[in-house]
Amino acid sequence: MKPREAILKLFGIFFLCFLVLFTTHFDLFGSSIAKFLIVSFATLKSLLFVYQNFKKIKESKMERDVYFNYLIFLGGNIILVIISFAMDFFTLYEVNNASFQGIPSEFSLGEKVFEFFFYSILNMTNFGFGEVIPVTLAAKTITSLEVILSFVAIIFVLSDFMSLRDSIINRKPQK
Repeated sequence: MKPREAILKLFGIFFLCFLVLFTTHFDLFGSSIAKFLIVSFATLKSLLFVYQNFKKIKESKMERDVYFNYLIFLGGNIILVIISFAMDFFTLYEVNNASFQGIPSEFSLGEKVFEFFFYSILNMTNFGFGEVIPVTLAAKTITSLEVILSFVAIIFVLSDFMSLRDSIINRKPQK
Protein backbone atom coordinates (compact mmCIF):
# COMPACT_ATOMS: atom_id res chain seq x y z
CA MET A 1 0.00 0.00 0.00
CA LYS A 2 1.34 3.38 -0.96
CA PRO A 3 1.46 6.11 1.70
CA ARG A 4 -0.96 8.23 -0.31
CA GLU A 5 -3.51 5.38 -0.43
CA ALA A 6 -3.19 4.82 3.32
CA ILE A 7 -3.71 8.51 4.06
CA LEU A 8 -6.76 8.64 1.77
CA LYS A 9 -8.24 5.57 3.44
CA LEU A 10 -7.63 7.04 6.87
CA PHE A 11 -9.29 10.33 5.93
CA GLY A 12 -12.21 8.38 4.45
CA ILE A 13 -12.64 6.52 7.72
CA PHE A 14 -12.49 9.74 9.74
CA PHE A 15 -14.97 11.37 7.37
CA LEU A 16 -17.50 8.54 7.74
CA CYS A 17 -17.18 8.60 11.54
CA PHE A 18 -17.55 12.39 11.58
CA LEU A 19 -20.58 12.14 9.28
CA VAL A 20 -22.31 9.70 11.63
CA LEU A 21 -21.44 11.84 14.66
CA PHE A 22 -22.69 14.96 12.86
CA THR A 23 -26.01 13.39 11.90
CA THR A 24 -26.48 12.08 15.43
CA HIS A 25 -25.56 15.39 17.07
CA PHE A 26 -28.17 17.27 15.04
CA ASP A 27 -30.73 14.45 15.33
CA LEU A 28 -30.92 14.00 11.55
CA PHE A 29 -31.36 10.27 12.11
CA GLY A 30 -32.45 8.34 15.12
CA SER A 31 -30.04 6.42 17.29
CA SER A 32 -31.11 3.13 15.70
CA ILE A 33 -30.26 4.32 12.20
CA ALA A 34 -26.91 5.67 13.38
CA LYS A 35 -26.05 2.32 14.99
CA PHE A 36 -27.11 0.52 11.80
CA LEU A 37 -24.88 2.81 9.72
CA ILE A 38 -21.89 2.25 12.00
CA VAL A 39 -22.31 -1.54 11.91
CA SER A 40 -22.85 -1.46 8.12
CA PHE A 41 -19.72 0.64 7.54
CA ALA A 42 -17.69 -1.65 9.81
CA THR A 43 -18.93 -4.74 7.95
CA LEU A 44 -18.20 -3.29 4.51
CA LYS A 45 -14.80 -2.08 5.68
CA SER A 46 -13.96 -5.54 7.05
CA LEU A 47 -14.89 -7.19 3.76
CA LEU A 48 -12.77 -4.64 1.91
CA PHE A 49 -9.73 -5.32 4.12
CA VAL A 50 -10.07 -9.09 3.63
CA TYR A 51 -10.44 -8.65 -0.12
CA GLN A 52 -7.39 -6.35 -0.32
CA ASN A 53 -5.22 -8.74 1.68
CA PHE A 54 -6.08 -11.79 -0.41
CA LYS A 55 -5.72 -9.76 -3.61
CA LYS A 56 -2.25 -8.69 -2.50
CA ILE A 57 -1.31 -12.31 -1.73
CA LYS A 58 -2.42 -13.34 -5.21
CA GLU A 59 -0.49 -10.47 -6.81
CA SER A 60 2.58 -11.26 -4.72
CA LYS A 61 2.55 -14.89 -5.80
CA MET A 62 2.19 -13.99 -9.46
CA GLU A 63 4.78 -11.22 -9.45
CA ARG A 64 7.15 -12.77 -6.93
CA ASP A 65 6.80 -9.64 -4.86
CA VAL A 66 9.53 -8.92 -2.39
CA TYR A 67 8.96 -10.15 1.17
CA PHE A 68 9.56 -6.70 2.64
CA ASN A 69 6.97 -5.00 0.38
CA TYR A 70 4.24 -7.39 1.40
CA LEU A 71 5.15 -7.04 5.06
CA ILE A 72 4.83 -3.25 4.80
CA PHE A 73 1.47 -3.64 3.06
CA LEU A 74 0.20 -5.98 5.77
CA GLY A 75 1.49 -3.77 8.59
CA GLY A 76 -0.11 -0.71 7.04
CA ASN A 77 -3.42 -2.52 6.71
CA ILE A 78 -3.31 -3.70 10.32
CA ILE A 79 -2.65 -0.15 11.54
CA LEU A 80 -5.57 1.10 9.44
CA VAL A 81 -7.83 -1.61 10.85
CA ILE A 82 -6.89 -0.66 14.42
CA ILE A 83 -7.48 3.05 13.84
CA SER A 84 -10.70 2.54 11.89
CA PHE A 85 -12.24 0.21 14.47
CA ALA A 86 -11.19 2.56 17.27
CA MET A 87 -13.13 5.28 15.46
CA ASP A 88 -16.10 2.93 15.03
CA PHE A 89 -16.11 2.12 18.74
CA PHE A 90 -15.79 5.77 19.69
CA THR A 91 -18.58 6.79 17.29
CA LEU A 92 -20.85 4.05 18.59
CA TYR A 93 -20.13 5.13 22.17
CA GLU A 94 -20.95 8.74 21.32
CA VAL A 95 -24.23 7.64 19.73
CA ASN A 96 -25.12 5.44 22.70
CA ASN A 97 -22.79 5.49 25.71
CA ALA A 98 -24.51 2.39 27.06
CA SER A 99 -22.81 0.44 24.23
CA PHE A 100 -19.68 -0.14 26.32
CA GLN A 101 -18.98 -0.54 30.01
CA GLY A 102 -15.73 0.52 31.61
CA ILE A 103 -15.44 4.04 30.20
CA PRO A 104 -15.57 6.54 33.09
CA SER A 105 -18.06 9.33 32.41
CA GLU A 106 -15.57 11.99 33.49
CA PHE A 107 -13.13 11.08 30.69
CA SER A 108 -12.31 13.86 28.26
CA LEU A 109 -12.80 13.44 24.53
CA GLY A 110 -9.11 12.62 24.07
CA GLU A 111 -9.17 10.03 26.84
CA LYS A 112 -12.21 8.34 25.30
CA VAL A 113 -10.54 8.19 21.88
CA PHE A 114 -7.39 6.75 23.45
CA GLU A 115 -9.41 4.19 25.43
CA PHE A 116 -11.07 2.92 22.25
CA PHE A 117 -7.74 2.93 20.41
CA PHE A 118 -6.30 0.78 23.20
CA TYR A 119 -9.39 -1.46 23.10
CA SER A 120 -8.95 -1.88 19.34
CA ILE A 121 -5.28 -2.83 19.77
CA LEU A 122 -6.25 -5.45 22.36
CA ASN A 123 -8.88 -6.88 20.00
CA MET A 124 -6.54 -6.94 17.01
CA THR A 125 -3.81 -8.70 18.96
CA ASN A 126 -6.31 -11.15 20.48
CA PHE A 127 -5.01 -10.09 23.88
CA GLY A 128 -8.37 -9.51 25.55
CA PHE A 129 -10.80 -6.78 26.39
CA GLY A 130 -9.18 -5.08 29.35
CA GLU A 131 -11.64 -2.88 31.23
CA VAL A 132 -13.86 -2.00 28.27
CA ILE A 133 -16.69 -4.44 27.65
CA PRO A 134 -19.13 -4.34 24.72
CA VAL A 135 -22.72 -4.47 25.99
CA THR A 136 -25.14 -3.79 23.13
CA LEU A 137 -25.68 -5.90 20.05
CA ALA A 138 -24.07 -3.24 17.84
CA ALA A 139 -20.97 -3.05 20.07
CA LYS A 140 -20.65 -6.84 20.19
CA THR A 141 -21.10 -7.07 16.41
CA ILE A 142 -18.37 -4.54 15.66
CA THR A 143 -16.04 -6.13 18.23
CA SER A 144 -16.68 -9.53 16.65
CA LEU A 145 -15.88 -8.12 13.20
CA GLU A 146 -12.54 -6.83 14.41
CA VAL A 147 -11.64 -10.09 16.15
CA ILE A 148 -12.60 -12.11 13.04
CA LEU A 149 -10.63 -9.73 10.85
CA SER A 150 -7.69 -10.12 13.22
CA PHE A 151 -7.95 -13.89 12.91
CA VAL A 152 -8.02 -13.67 9.12
CA ALA A 153 -5.10 -11.24 8.98
CA ILE A 154 -2.90 -12.99 11.49
CA ILE A 155 -3.66 -16.65 10.85
CA PHE A 156 -4.64 -17.01 7.21
CA VAL A 157 -2.72 -14.16 5.63
CA LEU A 158 0.52 -14.65 7.55
CA SER A 159 0.49 -18.42 7.12
CA ASP A 160 -0.09 -18.02 3.39
CA PHE A 161 2.58 -15.35 3.33
CA MET A 162 5.08 -17.72 4.94
CA SER A 163 4.57 -20.16 2.06
CA LEU A 164 5.00 -17.23 -0.34
CA ARG A 165 8.25 -16.25 1.37
CA ASP A 166 9.51 -19.83 1.21
CA SER A 167 8.74 -20.02 -2.49
CA ILE A 168 10.65 -16.75 -3.08
CA ILE A 169 13.65 -17.88 -1.03
CA ASN A 170 13.78 -21.36 -2.56
CA ARG A 171 13.28 -20.40 -6.20
CA LYS A 172 16.22 -20.99 -8.45
CA PRO A 173 17.74 -18.09 -10.35
CA GLN A 174 17.02 -18.13 -14.06
CA LYS A 175 19.95 -18.47 -16.44
